[in-house]
Amino acid sequence: MKKTASIHQFLLILLLGMTPKLAMATEEPSRQDYANACADKTKADIKQRSSPPTIDYHHKMKVGSHTPNVDTPRNQLVYFGGGIPSHSKDVEFEYGYDKVKRYSEVNQQTWDSEFFNSWLHAHPDPKDNSFINDFNDNSFRSKINELVQQINESKIRPGDQLLIYIDTHGTGFYNEFSYRFVASDYVDPRPLRKLQQVAETKGVKLAIVGLPCGSGNLLDYGSDKTCVISSSQKHKVGIMKDGESVAKALNDPNIKNLEEAYLKARLDTLTRNDDNEPVTFAAQPMISTRAGKETDELLSPFRDLIFQNKADLKFRLGLSVAHGYRQIFEILQIKMPNLPKLLNKDLYNELRLEIEEYESLMQKAIKRNNQIHKVEQTEICVFKEAKKICATSQYWDYVEGYHEPCVTANALLTDPCTCYAFSEYFSMFSSVVQTPEYRNYKSILQNDEIGADANLYKNIFSLSEKIAAKERILYDQLYRQAARQNRAPNPCEKFKLR
Repeated sequence: MKKTASIHQFLLILLLGMTPKLAMATEEPSRQDYANACADKTKADIKQRSSPPTIDYHHKMKVGSHTPNVDTPRNQLVYFGGGIPSHSKDVEFEYGYDKVKRYSEVNQQTWDSEFFNSWLHAHPDPKDNSFINDFNDNSFRSKINELVQQINESKIRPGDQLLIYIDTHGTGFYNEFSYRFVASDYVDPRPLRKLQQVAETKGVKLAIVGLPCGSGNLLDYGSDKTCVISSSQKHKVGIMKDGESVAKALNDPNIKNLEEAYLKARLDTLTRNDDNEPVTFAAQPMISTRAGKETDELLSPFRDLIFQNKADLKFRLGLSVAHGYRQIFEILQIKMPNLPKLLNKDLYNELRLEIEEYESLMQKAIKRNNQIHKVEQTEICVFKEAKKICATSQYWDYVEGYHEPCVTANALLTDPCTCYAFSEYFSMFSSVVQTPEYRNYKSILQNDEIGADANLYKNIFSLSEKIAAKERILYDQLYRQAARQNRAPNPCEKFKLR
């Protein structure tokens, strides 16, 4: 089927570095067309990465109308956020940014604030007259080094408060060395280690609020002198509602310190996403205090009961993790003999019944998922001009997903390197869709989305939400109990917001 790219597609393709030859093709691009375009794009990407933007650190405006003193104020807030610059705004970070900025403006007499925002820098807001630095690896490292220097030169003095607020994407949730923030580029968080060490040595009160996915990795920077709050565990996605709730808590006049803001935000996230899934609970926000670590350990059995979304659920089904669910309630009772008092009798009985039902549904889901996995891995072979190509049903499904955007050169939906990877399969796809194996696979997928399987997942999510809501209530009570009993230093309680 022959297609001609529109002028809009051509302009978009030029912006993304594709070759005009591919953009203006009057027939389906060849494999060589994709290879040439991929090579051009790769060269452009390398050139862009090797030439980081220049940051003008002499051109800075602090939020608020006052002129900063030569000496750094007692309280300093540095915000890094915005998400990924793109053709459409990363709107999930807009709420948090607005709330943090409002806090800085209301408290401008006691807080000096500076903002680094990857999206606003790429797409300036004409209504916002404050100077916005770009958030990228270079600017993050430079700013953190600047703060280290200010502490060493006593421009940030012992007893001063320094709040680093990070509100963007995260990736590589494995350990401190592979974890990255995602903004205008991949941002290495490890300069925070030097800042932590210098701040603690010089007596500066440092707090780090990390809201990206995998932000539990930042808890490694917490100590008896440094407060760290994360919106998720190390290996979990961050849920924006948790981040929004932290920003909202900053503006609550009744919240006096970061520990109170964290506890209020954790209880403030009982909501659903646009797909009506209980993803809010999955992140399980954390805090670096001794009470936080004790509470996380007590409630660790909940971690495998709560899912971020359907993809996370199906991943765990593939691991067949449900085998231990029937012991979870017993484990909770052993760890917390006072569990009935913490939840009251009705909530306690509800939790027990929910976990039992949850276990039963998960066993059914695992069995069904194993059947689906077998169909996904069924090999389908096709012949064309004496050439044989074989791939699994699932792989042919990927080919189908990329076929239309690639052959029409739609730069918004794909890129030439991905098209090149699939191009050998495109000419064979029309034969694949006629096979009974592929039709059976697509039928099962449809049932997975809207049929009996979808109802099974929906019931699991519903139970997950109910269980997670009780986890939030339990966490709050257990944390406050542990905080009262634990006399260890608590830097989050000592970090004052007003």
